[in-house]
Parts: sequence; C-alpha cells; structure tokens
Amino acid sequence: YKIIHELKPHQAQYPDVNTVLEAVVETLNIKPDEKLRNDLKYQLKSFKRFCQDKHKISFEERLNKLEGLIVLDSEHYSAKLSGFVSPDPEIRKTFIDVGRITKLARTQHLVDALESFVEKDGKMSIPQLIGYLLYITQYMKDRKIADLGCKLYNETYTNNEFSLDEAIAVMHSLVLSKEQLRLMKNMLKSKNIYFPNTNELLEARKRMRPTISSTPDNKGVMVDYKTLVKQTVEAHVLQAEKEHGMFFSCTDKLEVGLKDGCDGAGSQSVMKSKSALGAASNMFVYGIVPLHVKVNDCMIWKNPAPNSPEFLRPVYLVREKENDPVLINYVIQSTDSARDTINSNGLVVNTHSIAINTSVVIKDTMKDLKLKKSLSGLGGADCIICATKQDEWMIEERIKEGFAITRSAEETLCLYQSLVNEDGQVPKKQKDFKVRKGLTKQPITTSDQHSICITHSFINVTTWFLKLLYRLNQDYLVWRESKTVLEEYIRKGKDNVYDIILKNTGMALDVVQQSNSHGGTSTDGNSGRRFFSVECVTSIKLCTKEKYHRSVLHLHLLLSTILRVISSQHQVNISAFDEVCKEASLLIATYFKWVKVNYTLHGVLHHSTELIALNDGYSLGSLSEEGLEAANKHIRIYLETHARKTSVEDQMVDVMARLLERSHPDVLKNKIQFKRKPVQCLECGARTHSSSYHKLGPLTEIDSLVESLLIK
Repeated sequence: YKIIHELKPHQAQYPDVNTVLEAVVETLNIKPDEKLRNDLKYQLKSFKRFCQDKHKISFEERLNKLEGLIVLDSEHYSAKLSGFVSPDPEIRKTFIDVGRITKLARTQHLVDALESFVEKDGKMSIPQLIGYLLYITQYMKDRKIADLGCKLYNETYTNNEFSLDEAIAVMHSLVLSKEQLRLMKNMLKSKNIYFPNTNELLEARKRMRPTISSTPDNKGVMVDYKTLVKQTVEAHVLQAEKEHGMFFSCTDKLEVGLKDGCDGAGSQSVMKSKSALGAASNMFVYGIVPLHVKVNDCMIWKNPAPNSPEFLRPVYLVREKENDPVLINYVIQSTDSARDTINSNGLVVNTHSIAINTSVVIKDTMKDLKLKKSLSGLGGADCIICATKQDEWMIEERIKEGFAITRSAEETLCLYQSLVNEDGQVPKKQKDFKVRKGLTKQPITTSDQHSICITHSFINVTTWFLKLLYRLNQDYLVWRESKTVLEEYIRKGKDNVYDIILKNTGMALDVVQQSNSHGGTSTDGNSGRRFFSVECVTSIKLCTKEKYHRSVLHLHLLLSTILRVISSQHQVNISAFDEVCKEASLLIATYFKWVKVNYTLHGVLHHSTELIALNDGYSLGSLSEEGLEAANKHIRIYLETHARKTSVEDQMVDVMARLLERSHPDVLKNKIQFKRKPVQCLECGARTHSSSYHKLGPLTEIDSLVESLLIK
C-alpha cells in the first residue's frame, strides 16, 4: 500500500523490484530472501505486460492491478508480529476503488461466516440468509430493498419470469414482430423480468398446431379436421382436470361441445395491391370454436367469449371465393364426413392419468344464408328450415299454429334422388313447388341447416324495418318497389328517415359504401344493435305520423326484445318467449298487411323458439357466426405485416400458424384472466346493463322485458 499511494510515476514509468522489495520488507517486517525477490520480479513483469497489451487502460486501473499483485504475493510471506501496525486508514482505499481480487480477499471472511452459519442451520440457503439480512437492516430505510430481501427469504424471486404460454399469449395479443419482441424482451430484462428465448418459443409454438399442408387446388393451406378437433378437446379436458383438481376415470361421462362453419371475405385490400402475391382478392375460412366441457352432465367449463375471433381455430384458409364449386366440394365433403364420424363415435382423449372415450358434439351453425342455400340445394325455397312459402307467413291462422321445422338433409337428398333426370339436373315446371319444395340442384352437405345467423339477423331485420319506415314516412302503404315509385315516394322517405336518424343518433344507416364493390351498405351488426334500442325510439317517432306511433313503436319494442334474447347466451323461458314472437308476428299481420316478411325475419319470429328448445333451452348467441366475420380483420393484418412475402404458400402458412397458436386453449387461458368480466348488474342481477347504468335511473321497457324472458 505504501508503494501504491506514495509512488507518483508517469503512465509509462513502473517501480523497480528493489523499491517494491524494500516496501514489502518494511511494511510486513519480514526478512528479505531470494525467493521473495524472484516472486516480486515475476509479478512486476506480468504487470508491465498487462499494461502494454491494454494501451487504453487508465493509470488508476494500473495501480489497482499492481496492488492486487503485491497483496497476492505478500500473503505467502507475511507473518504478523506482535509489533505489527496496519497501514494508516486514510491511505487505505475503499472497497469500491479496489480491484476484483482485493474485493475477494476483503470479503472472504464474510463468505466463510455465511457458509458456516448455513452449514450449521442445515435448512437455510445463503440467498435466504442474505435476504433476511436485507429485510431486517433496510425495513425502516428502504422498503423496496426490504421487499427484495423478503422475496429472497421466501424464495419467490423466481416468479419474475414469463412461462411459454404467457409469452405466446403476449406476443399474439400485441401482434408483435420479431424486432418488437426483441425490444420488449430487453426492456423487461432490465427490470429483472425474464422472457423465454426465441428457440424455446419456436418449439412451443410448433407443439400448439397440427401439421399445415397445402389444399388440393394449391390455393391455400389446411390442417386435418380430426387432428385439430382432438388437440382442442384434449387441451380443454387437461385444463379442466388441472383447474378443478380432479382425475377423470373410465366411469366418468365426458362431453365436449364445439361449433364449426365457414365464411368468405371479398375485396381484401391487401390482396389487391400491386405488391400482393397471387391474383385472388378473396379469402375463404373454415374453422371450429370450442363451446363447453361437461363431466357427468355437469358443466365444468364454458366458453366465456364464443363469438370472439380469438377462439376460432381454422381448418382451411384458401384464397378463393366462398361460392367456388371446386372449393366447396372438397371442403364440405371432407369436413362433413369427419364431423359425422366424430359426432357418432367420439374421440379417445389422453388425460393426466388414463385415456378416456369422450363424447364430442359439433354443431354446424357458422354459415350465412347464401352459403346454406347453396349447400342444401334449396335455392328456390323461401325457407330452408320449413317447407312453407312467403305468403303463408302473414296468415294469422298459420302464425297461431306455428311453423315447425320440417326439412332435413336426409329428406332433401331423397327428394333429389326421386326428381333428378339422366343429366343430373332437377327439372323445373311452373307451380311445382309442392313437388320440388324449392329444390334446384343436388345437395352438397349432409348436415341439417337448422340455425339462425345472429349477426345477419340484426342487419337484415334493421334493413326490413327501415324499408317500413320509408313507406310510413310518405304514407305509401305498398311494399313493391318500381322505378317510378322509387323516385317519387320511397326515395323521399329514405332521405327523410336518414336525416332524422343521423341528426338524433349520429348513425348513417342504409348508405351504399363506395369502397365496397359488391354493393354493401353501412348497416352492420353493431349499428343494428344500436337501432333496436331505446336510443332510436325518438327518431322512429319523428320518422312516422302520429297514427302509426302506437303500432310501429310496439313492433320496435318486440323486435328489440326478441333479437336481444336470441343473441344472448342464457337460459330462456321458452313459453313466454314464444308468446312474444307470436305477438310480434300477429302485429305485423294485423297492422301492416301490405308488407312482405323476408326470410331472416321469418326465422327470427317463427323458428327461434324451436331452435332454442333444441339447444337445451339456452339461447342461440353462443352459436353465432360473428367470430368468423370478425376474423377477417385479423387475417388482413397478418397478411400485411406478419407473414412472409416469399411465396403465396409461405404467406398463407404464416397466417394459419398465427391463427392456430393464438387460439390454443393454453394461450387463451393466460389472456382471459386479464380480460374484463362480462356485464352483469350487481344491483338487480340483470345481464343487460351494468351497475352504474342501474344507478342512473330505472330500467327501460326493453331491458325489463328481456330480463323477464331470461331464467336466472
């Protein structure tokens, strides 16, 4: 220490061995010998070599290096004498200023003491002991450090790490690219929060999806239907075992419910750009969605968001129109046969303990009317659920009797076989509806198309009600539209109704969208839900004359109630709901005899009650096709920014992989626990409004009527 602090050489000047030897002998009070001299000489050479190799090293670092060498060397020769006096504390460097070796030497006795204490205790580790010391010394000074000590003592410090499932959930929820993921990992690491490495994530992601292959026409990608269903069912069963702390046995009756269907998205902007791969601007999606898990007829898991696109597990992803005959044939034939086999035979699922035979119920409900008519071959039918005609839907006697579900895929196929000619065509004649019952071609599917499209119900019923308002506004009580009438009456009524609703609610309804080449309008599912609410009651009054107020407002109330009930996911009072549906239908037949009821409104009023009864008394909201419709937006984002552009197949594989990974049950479990809970009033238990809404005032008439039809 005397040499280090008293010597003031230039950067290229080093002490000679004699000076160092003299200082060591004087400081340690020992006799010099040849061995000590040779050792010091060797250490000085090493020090000089060290300084020459690292030219940019500071002078202070050089002194630290020399100090470390001398201390290391002197330990072999120092023998404390009774008259030994330690160096002046003012000359001695602090712990922060000394080198690594000196730090080790100064703290060795503390390490020995810790190891000795832990060895004697037998149950405590060194990190726990250090954590306890941090806690008791810093509790009144720095609570953050004290909390860190508490974590060390309780061995909970390792919780600051993302699991693989959590990491994949974050990656897909935020739609992170590789660069964004790398940035987030580094930022979390600086806060002592650790993220799995890239290789671990890749392996985990591969396990979450079946093998992806090309479709027969090489226009898209697909996975095996049965493999995907089994993977999904097995994951939910394993989750149920873990969450409920149970192990299923062979005597347990397991049932897993799913829904499937397909939809097409036309005019995808990303596929119309100059840099897009391929020529098609449409996307066809076929997928499945898990609904529930039952054990011995007891519901142990229910999908909290069955209409969310995140739960959609795609089977086919093809760049083609949904009405393409080649596409429909191989997709529907393969999925129908696989679904029928699974529904009849079930699946063998591997649980934590044994392999158990599980009953699987897959409902084919996620299809729109256009596709249903094409698949069923009933292109000339007014209704594909029953064999009635549109004129019968306005007859009061028929309304009171009810319209039972009479059509089935098996009967339609038998009818086709009895009518088909040698060319494979169904001959058509005038007024032969009683014979053909609307059959126009060979049925493609073997599934009964017994379902209502919830989202399209809001859209089409809103459009129908707006047409009614256009005519009532002009007092023109004729449903048929002609060019002369359209310009003279209906156009004026449409403009008046549009202006009134826009002024009072801000909604632009029934406006042709210029961006849509297929002639779509601005009326969508969300605007339909807003239209059938209290928000539009004032606008409807202003749109019509006073003599129509009572009937049209009561019809609006009944339709709002019916649509909200069938779009819910709760148990329904079937008899009371049937009375409301018949009341709405009779009101139309009595006060608006001149109107025509379209297919969607017919299904909502005349078939929803029986469909709810067939669904074990639960409403039809969980069977909606809304998830498929909403997935189109996600697919467009993935195509634009999160897929390879090397080829069409690579691009489709990347999109398919992301959709399969984000919808895996293990990933969704980590996302659901941080999502908002569904709306339910804590004041009255109603599911149609929140507690804050309840406190603002009394329930509306629609809310009260809807709540009276739901079984709590």
